[in-house]
Amino acid sequence: MGLTRELARLSTDERVSVVLTVDPDIAAANSAEALDEYRSTMDMGALIVPGGATVIRVRPLSRRELDAAEDAASEYPGAKRTARGARLSYEMFSARADGATDNEAAEAILRFSSSLSDDDADLLRRHSRYAERRAIEIASRGLDSARRRRDVGRDGADETDEIRYVIEHSAEVAIELASYVERVSTLPKARLSPSV
Repeated sequence: MGLTRELARLSTDERVSVVLTVDPDIAAANSAEALDEYRSTMDMGALIVPGGATVIRVRPLSRRELDAAEDAASEYPGAKRTARGARLSYEMFSARADGATDNEAAEAILRFSSSLSDDDADLLRRHSRYAERRAIEIASRGLDSARRRRDVGRDGADETDEIRYVIEHSAEVAIELASYVERVSTLPKARLSPSV
């Protein structure tokens, strides 16, 4: 069913529970197909969520908060948002063949990267840094709380500070969590359908 119907009622004061597919407990308990389904729908019903998994509560960000996150990312040292950098990033990831093995995809990215001029390589590096920093800013601003599933609704260990640390130090976590925060922040009400 997906998360979308529930979101029709969300304001920036409300919260949505999500899990990260990179959480070792989630990854071990679910098939690749179930993880892909969850990434695209945010429907927790598509997953087995074991007791050791961390459940994260996020809040939708206002347009102003999303803009502030983008501004903060643009000001980060070594980060630069440019249309050319964004296009190069898109081209690099498009260079991967659909259905390619991890090694084939890595080789395609390496070939693409090595074909760039020094100026384009610098633009791509700076844009990648911007995109990573943007994800960190959005994930950090949208994070409300985090607890192990077995502790949700009880006085269990609060893992919010641990998740904040991981967001700052793991691009993979920041990017996935930011994608969920953005989705709950920007889905148009006309496209919403029930869930969670």
